[in-house]
Amino acid sequence: MGKYLLAHDLGTSGNKATLFSTEGQLIASCTYNYDVYYSHSGVKCSLLIKY
Repeated sequence: MGKYLLAHDLGTSGNKATLFSTEGQLIASCTYNYDVYYSHSGVKCSLLIKY
């Protein structure tokens, strides 16, 4: 069995997972979309990260 690299792109409205071989060949890719909820209509929400 070969070695693989699994990459995730976690976005605002979905998560994309992509599988590559160690040689860089694309093996598979899948996207899971999810709903985004806002507290009030027309209000932009932002993520606050504290370090």
